[in-house]
Amino acid sequence: MPIKSSTGKYLFPLLLFFITIGSKGNNVTLSLTGGLLSEGDEMVISRLAGGSVLINRTHEIIPAHSVKAYPVRSNTTEMTGVEIAQANEGPILSDDEYNTDQDRVLNGSSLLDNDEDPNGDELMINTTPVSPPEHGTLVINPDGTFTYTPHQGFAGTDSFVYEACDNGDPPLCATASVSILVVEVADHDNDGIPTEEEGYIDTDNDGIPNYLDPDSDNDGMGDAEEGTGDCDSDQIPDYLDTDPCFTVPEGFSPNDDGINEVLNIRWVQLYNQVSIMIFNRWGSTVFREENFSGQWDGLSNTGITIGKKLPAGTYYYIITIGDINKKISGNIYMAW
Repeated sequence: MPIKSSTGKYLFPLLLFFITIGSKGNNVTLSLTGGLLSEGDEMVISRLAGGSVLINRTHEIIPAHSVKAYPVRSNTTEMTGVEIAQANEGPILSDDEYNTDQDRVLNGSSLLDNDEDPNGDELMINTTPVSPPEHGTLVINPDGTFTYTPHQGFAGTDSFVYEACDNGDPPLCATASVSILVVEVADHDNDGIPTEEEGYIDTDNDGIPNYLDPDSDNDGMGDAEEGTGDCDSDQIPDYLDTDPCFTVPEGFSPNDDGINEVLNIRWVQLYNQVSIMIFNRWGSTVFREENFSGQWDGLSNTGITIGKKLPAGTYYYIITIGDINKKISGNIYMAW
């Protein structure tokens, strides 16, 4: 009968004569001479006078199949099983592509997600890459997921090759390539200072390199606010200089629009003994605070205007920093 175009086990009628099994437990081996069968082949087994078996086929062998006879009953002279097993085919692996930002770790999904095995065998990945990446470190997990860490400062394309095997008989393996695009990032922490300028050092030793630290000198004022200027001309950019510039905003507008509602002097938080006095244009004190918080909402807390909103205009201040025996004076404009 013709071999079906499918995989699995198929039974063919087969009569064997003059085969004697001496006792239970003994094995009798029957070898079918000839070659492997292919789809559409006819197999005829008949008894010869000398006890041998002849297998006739009508076509050349194409895909590999194996044929074996096995007993379906014991203590009998009849054998009725023929098994046709499809040969194992190797896995089919697909190349993968990923991308990550410069100096960012990539945690990749399973490399086996788009791989397959023609026989439906389970695939197992080799956790040691066939070819490791050149510009980073790689860890492949048994489930196919992986972690790639690009070398510090690297931007460009990196790649590695992995291997996966099936659990067929015999087991077969294949390889695939993984390409990783590491995208250059101009400003990692979005503070307006390029990563290349901030660098990979850690000025304030807080465990965060400057290019990722929003406050590189840990002075309470963000790098974005301080910028790259040098207010005290000490050759240290303000965002890395722990000495404050003692700048005071030029004005504010407490008009309930949610923008610049209070006067906010942030460097005040760096000291313990700060006081402030604010005067109107006639020299009258309208606000005074011995332990200045660094903020003023435009209300008077002294004199005949106490508790009232002060009119728009120019006001003058004197700030005293007791910690370093320093006084700062200037003017601000309050608008409504």
